[in-house]
Amino acid sequence: MSLRRYAAKRDFSEPEIVKALEEVGAKVYRKLPIDLLVYFRGRFHCLEVKTPGEPKHSSKRCKDQDAFIAETGTPIVKTPEEAIVALIRG
Repeated sequence: MSLRRYAAKRDFSEPEIVKALEEVGAKVYRKLPIDLLVYFRGRFHCLEVKTPGEPKHSSKRCKDQDAFIAETGTPIVKTPEEAIVALIRG
């Protein structure tokens, strides 16, 4: 199951909330630059999915995606087994 991507309607209060979070040192991502956000056993996990044989640093990704993956340690998975292991390791 995948998330449908629609143009998100932003709440009026969002900019002020984002500003406050950033002022205390939080990183706020308004458009997720990853493939999957997975909720498993009470925690959220980010996963970047690549086709086997595709290079780790694909030209298909933008700089924001590469920065997000590097900053958060988002695992890059190529098989269902790798995805499950990534969730278990947390």
